[in-house]
Amino acid sequence: MGYNKKTETTEIELEKESEELLAELKKESEELLNKESERDLERMDAITHKVLQECEGDPNEVFIEKLLKAHKKFQIEFITDDQGESMNGKNMGTPVRNQSTQTEIVRQVEHNIVFDDEDSITFGEESQSSIPSCVSDNVYSRTPEELKDLKDYAEKQDGSAIISGKTNFADQIKIDFIPSIDYRIMCRFLGATTVGEIKNHPYQSNPLITLILMESLEKFMKSKGFNFVGELNFDQHGNSIPPDKNPWHVKGKETTFTTTGFLYFEHESGNKQNNVVYFLYADLERGGSQITCYSNDTKKSKDFINDLEEYSKTNNCLRGAKLKDVNMISASFSEVAINDKYTWDNYYYPESIKELFDLEVLGFMENVEQYNRCGINKRGLVIFGKPGGGKTTLGHIICNLVPEHTVIWITPEILTENNYKSMSSIKALYKLADFLSPCIILLEDLDLFSQDRDRGGDVMALGALMNVLDGVNSIKNSITIGTTNRLETIEKALKNRPGRFDRIVEIPPLTDELRDKMFRNRLSDWKVNKNVWAYLVEHTDEWTGAEVQELVNSLHLKHISSKRKVKEIDKKWAEEIIETMDKFGVGEASSRFGFSGKKL
Repeated sequence: MGYNKKTETTEIELEKESEELLAELKKESEELLNKESERDLERMDAITHKVLQECEGDPNEVFIEKLLKAHKKFQIEFITDDQGESMNGKNMGTPVRNQSTQTEIVRQVEHNIVFDDEDSITFGEESQSSIPSCVSDNVYSRTPEELKDLKDYAEKQDGSAIISGKTNFADQIKIDFIPSIDYRIMCRFLGATTVGEIKNHPYQSNPLITLILMESLEKFMKSKGFNFVGELNFDQHGNSIPPDKNPWHVKGKETTFTTTGFLYFEHESGNKQNNVVYFLYADLERGGSQITCYSNDTKKSKDFINDLEEYSKTNNCLRGAKLKDVNMISASFSEVAINDKYTWDNYYYPESIKELFDLEVLGFMENVEQYNRCGINKRGLVIFGKPGGGKTTLGHIICNLVPEHTVIWITPEILTENNYKSMSSIKALYKLADFLSPCIILLEDLDLFSQDRDRGGDVMALGALMNVLDGVNSIKNSITIGTTNRLETIEKALKNRPGRFDRIVEIPPLTDELRDKMFRNRLSDWKVNKNVWAYLVEHTDEWTGAEVQELVNSLHLKHISSKRKVKEIDKKWAEEIIETMDKFGVGEASSRFGFSGKKL
């Protein structure tokens, strides 16, 4: 529909008439809102056409500008959820957007943040007759002739608009007709004029993995030649709100990054067609998360997502951390406390154990590329022995010996917390390992989730573990170390098949030499007769490190209760403490619960 000049009207009269028409438009729109009847785009267009048909004057730029503003205001204030929902709303987790937002917010967002002076709508100094009728028409119902006139007009207004990718006057109208504020902003940022021109590709995984990508996003885009120019977020009513942030405390530093909101990246070329937008969403209470990339090409969006995933595997802030209490659903974790006391010198293992770990663990982590060239991509060890033998202590020593590599410490209770949708907890945790490799995975109390099938073990958990150790989901450049007190209960297909666990390592009780060394180190500030040293070693045969440490603790208790000023051990004290531990201890061969020391 075009404008027909019926009478000569002055600019002042036109302005007055336009005010009346805009008031009528506002009134009718408010009536629609009060009646809660149809308030969709088609109805809004019908109202606009009705007002235009009643206009007898030749509309100049003043009228056009005011009509556009009223039109935009109507869209923002009165379009319902089903019409205002963005295309991004089809993706899981995107907040539903009702467009009931304030005009001031839209002005700030669309004009101050996204527009620059060259992109703003202007109306020039042309005569009234030079503005084609198609300019003010419904942009969704133009004839080919009208579109040609519109193109000619737009080129007169800004001859470089089409070449530079900047939106012209007619394209601004198209964008203004888009109900969703996020898509209006996106169109202008990407140099698009309709929602259909914007293409997207989503990424969805368990929340912790998704947040790793979010944390890496700005670094990744910078490596691709993009500048981060800003971020926006909206509530369910379309109001502008701060983006959600998530802090991670890792290796003594705090890293904060956006987890919900739109992030805008401008290509260094300055061409809007090359710009990219990401929508990030995370609801960690419900276990929902997603990243969606928007650009002008579906393949481009997909490639950006795929490249971001690969980049995140080698450039995230969790690399090198020693993680425990990992919850993939709430994207939370804590860190293993690093203590300098955990060294080979302060604990007591046979030299054969040290040599094995230097080769199988430290050697692999330090020479991954050389191992890979030989076709060796992963290793697995099972450590078994009596309770108190030092299996957990080995884990702490490993954390100290590989400062540059990641350790993921997994306990049975953590496994029960990490079943994510259809993904087993084992598979989910090993996917984290894939993002942090080369890494070490410590499976504490392996027997609790890998029990032999003949004993009625959990077949699903067992199958998942075998699959990640030696199957389609195995993790390259990883070492899995399982610990157990009950080797005999573990599934035979795990412990008897190289490729899953390659070494079965026993941590034996302390030898005479190691017990003597431990006693002398832990009692270095005590006066001890030579015969007492020999007595202590002789009567603690087959004891573990935990049992020896308990004897040392008992000596301290006895000294404090005796009120003696000098720390001194005589044979009588040694006999009394060993006898007490034999009667009331918790070892395997004590008279009641088992110490394995000799009976007195």
